Amino acid sequence: MRDYLALLIPHRRAIARALALTLAAVGLQLLGPLFTRYIVDDVLLDEALEPRERFTALSLVSALFIVAIALSAGLPGRLDSEHGLGRARHPSGPRGPGGWP
Repeated sequence: MRDYLALLIPHRRAIARALALTLAAVGLQLLGPLFTRYIVDDVLLDEALEPRERFTALSLVSALFIVAIALSAGLPGRLDSEHGLGRARHPSGPRGPGGWP
């Protein structure tokens, strides 16, 4: 285990950055159900809101939800490209020069 940790120490910043980006992506993906609950419970079913207020709240929350979706979709791609984990295609195909058996 010590040998393995010794190999990881020079890469600790990259590992910490990958962990932070992963946690940020997971956090943004967890916002979806919270936005949905807020829209249904506090906007659509709230009879105290006037139609104009309801439309304004729905528009604002929907815009924030779209931004959260865009951010969460962009983070995994950033993580892949930053750490060389991208989906590079090899000219000879997925199984080498012989291709599929």
